[in-house]
Amino acid sequence: MEFCLVEYRPLLPHQPPDAKAPIILLALQDSDSLQIFIEPRWETYVEGGDKEYISELISDLRARAILQPNELFRQLGALSLHPLRTRARGDASTAGDEITNLKAQFVEL
Repeated sequence: MEFCLVEYRPLLPHQPPDAKAPIILLALQDSDSLQIFIEPRWETYVEGGDKEYISELISDLRARAILQPNELFRQLGALSLHPLRTRARGDASTAGDEITNLKAQFVEL
């Protein structure tokens, strides 16, 4: 099973590029199935102007996880623009407890 972690990184002038950003999405892919989990308090981390964008994205993710799971996972694993960026991608079995802990804390879309 592969995983992908997506973080929220707004464009803030006072934030250094290497500052920690909250992970708000976890994607797990096994064969042709894709599960997407979201931080249940994501709105507390997201700046006002980005909330509408991320809300619309969540709706899109739900549909595309069923219709285009492989393509969606590939895209989530290559995000590099504001406000969402891929933090990590890899084999879930070698990722340690972080993936298990996030899955337990997040809610599935």
